[in-house]
Amino acid sequence: LATTTESLLATESTRSKVMPPGLPRCGEWLSYILLVGLGGALYPQAIQRIYAARSGRGLRLSLAVMAFLPLTTALIAVLVGVTALAHHPGLAGPESDRALTLVLNEIQHGSILGYWLVV
Repeated sequence: LATTTESLLATESTRSKVMPPGLPRCGEWLSYILLVGLGGALYPQAIQRIYAARSGRGLRLSLAVMAFLPLTTALIAVLVGVTALAHHPGLAGPESDRALTLVLNEIQHGSILGYWLVV
């Protein structure tokens, strides 16, 4: 992640993508955070957990786990996006749909651990 950040900070065109937002953009970021936070609570599978729970304890446990799983998946998506931006800066439009496969290909060919992580 350090190499990715350094390569993004090296060029003027991508520097703004890794710097903290200014005051005007903070409102946008706050709205995104609220939207993702509220949207995570309304997952259909979260509502299904209420009906599928066999006990109150099981429901509390599954909802506690569900509170952190969307954050984990969102973090992975952000890391893949930032890594693709640093290593494949020319991706735009429909080509950007290949970002995940390009990053996974780099991980897979990096080491035997990367190979088994991707496979």
